[in-house]
Formats: sequence, C-alpha cells, structure tokens
Amino acid sequence: MKLPEKIRWTLNRIVKKMRTDENVYGIGLFGSWSRGDAANTSDVDLLVLDADNVGFEYTERKEENGLLVDFNHIPKKWLVGIMPPELDQKISELQIFYDRDWTLSNTKEWVAKGYNTPERIAIRTEAHVVEADIYLSRATSALARHDAQSAQLYTTIALENILKILLEITNTPFSNSRFIRNLQKATEKLEMQPVLEEYMEISRLTDVTLGENEQRLRLFKHVWDETSFEIKNIKKEETHLQVRKNLGYYMNPLFLQGMIMRTKTLIAEAPPAEPAHYMQNTLITIMENYAWTKTETQNTKLDLTTLIRALKTTQQPKTHQETIQILNLQEEDAEETRKNIEKTKQTIKKLRTERKQMIKRHVG
Repeated sequence: MKLPEKIRWTLNRIVKKMRTDENVYGIGLFGSWSRGDAANTSDVDLLVLDADNVGFEYTERKEENGLLVDFNHIPKKWLVGIMPPELDQKISELQIFYDRDWTLSNTKEWVAKGYNTPERIAIRTEAHVVEADIYLSRATSALARHDAQSAQLYTTIALENILKILLEITNTPFSNSRFIRNLQKATEKLEMQPVLEEYMEISRLTDVTLGENEQRLRLFKHVWDETSFEIKNIKKEETHLQVRKNLGYYMNPLFLQGMIMRTKTLIAEAPPAEPAHYMQNTLITIMENYAWTKTETQNTKLDLTTLIRALKTTQQPKTHQETIQILNLQEEDAEETRKNIEKTKQTIKKLRTERKQMIKRHVG
C-alpha cells in the first residue's frame, strides 16, 4: 500500500528531526498503514528504537501536521539479545526509515526468516498459553473471593488470549480494532467456528446493538474525563515510571480524540461486536493503570485479582457505574460465572493439548 502524500511528507519531517537524538537508533512504520489495512481514522504507528535505559516499552502520542502519531519506544537492548516474541509482528511489518547501526535491518531480516516457521510460532503461541493461564487463575481467585465481576472480566481475557493461538497459526495479524473480524477469519480457515461462538457468548458480544455502542462511547468519554481530572490532581513523583508513561499516553486528549474517531468508524462499518470489544479492551487497560496510581498514592497495595472491587472504592459512584456498563458487567451471577470459567478452562486445556499438532498440520 502506497502511503498518502501527507503521511509520507510528515514522516520524512519526523525522521529528519528525530535522527539527531543520540538515544534514537532506529525508526520505522508498522501497524495498519504498513500492512495496508488502515482506515482514514487510523493513527500512524512509528517504532522508535531507543537506547535510553528505561527498561520497558512505552508509547507517546503526538499530533504532527494534523496526523495522530504514536511513537512506540522499544529498548534497544531488547533486539540485541533474545528478542521478546511479542515484537515479532511489529518487526515483520516494519518499513524502516532510519537505522543508525543496522540493528533494525538485521533484526527484520532474522524475523523474516523465522516468522512463519513452526518453531517460532510455537514460541509465540506458548506465550499466549501462559497469559491465558494467568488470567484464568485470576478469574478463579476472584470468584473464590466473591468478586464475580472481576471473575467474569478475567474469564473473557483468558479466553481471548488462548484464541490468539488461532491467529498465529493462520498468520492473521493482531489488531485491537479488528480482533473479532480477524478471529472470524482464523476460525473459518481452521474450521473451528464453534470456538468463536463460545467466545462471543462468554464475552457477551453476541447481541450488542448499534444503539448500545453509541451509548457506551458517550459513557467512555465521560469516564475518561473524570479519570483524567483525578489523575491531574495526583503528584506524579508518587507513581511508578511505567504507570506514569502509560497514563501519559491514555490520558492525553489526543488519545481520546483518536479513540473516538476510530470507534465511530467501527460503529459505522464493522459488526457491532467490534467497536464494543475495542472500547472494552481500551478501558480495561486505562482502569488497571488508574487503579495502580490511586492505590500507590493512598499507600495501599492493589490486588489485581479483585480489580472491579478495587475500582468501586476508588472511583466516584457514577463513574464506576458507567465503567461497569461499558464493560457489560452490570449483573453478575456467581453460578453463571463459574460455568463460564469451567468452559474457558476446558477450551484452554484443549488448545494447549492440540497446539503443537495444529502447528504441524497447518504451518509450512
């Protein structure tokens, strides 16, 4: 896909300016504009190879020439040793604009050779199995501690993580705003549509309507406004650097601007489940970082297992109720949640057991 002139001109200007920074070792385009599936409302994703020793990945959003640009900073040392498998897709999509010492080019060449091999897919899918187990454990613990809302939330996340195996095996890209449609493609290729149906049922995305999505978007803006107001009144030095970086991204008005535009496009063009999923996943990330910040400043320890219960004690009542409505956790029945946990447990067990055979059968 040829980039529009405005984007090419803007990127050239950005690269010319950033390459003078001694900590910047590489810059490249990834994401929807690189893959060729971008919408007019899609932001521009730039990977920045950063020698600054912060030790973690973080993203900054800026407006450049009327475009919303996400600067995804990756520690340079991550590409020197054993590269984390979660970077595979970004590197494989990369259009390199600046590469001071050939680190990006060499890494992309290495990824290109191994990205679709059974061995590398096995590594990436194993990471998804681990994540699924972590969230399933949280769901089970939350239910045992009588927080059915957190249990339902983590059950859905656990199931989503294990289903990412299907995306990996079918070489279907990950995209926050295309997850449902891409998962549908993957399950059709593998003739595993019942797994998608189970996910839609457990995640409560089956019967989402246009009107509900429009209402949730209005609620999202209000929750964002209230959360942003609270965060501004917290002394930044009291919070962990990585949490500050995360909230700096999500509480940036430019993030809200882009998120609203993207969601409106999804509401107009995609199946209703897609924008609902997009809003929910975005809000979960914001709320996790918000909860960390609030508990740190209150000298208490956040227990992620009971995240929704923690939010109830930190958010204003109206904001909390709106959060619950966006996440579709209004009425939780412990018995129904227990059944969902059991179904998810069985799906995880099945895909974990069959994972290597599926790779062998469908890859290469």
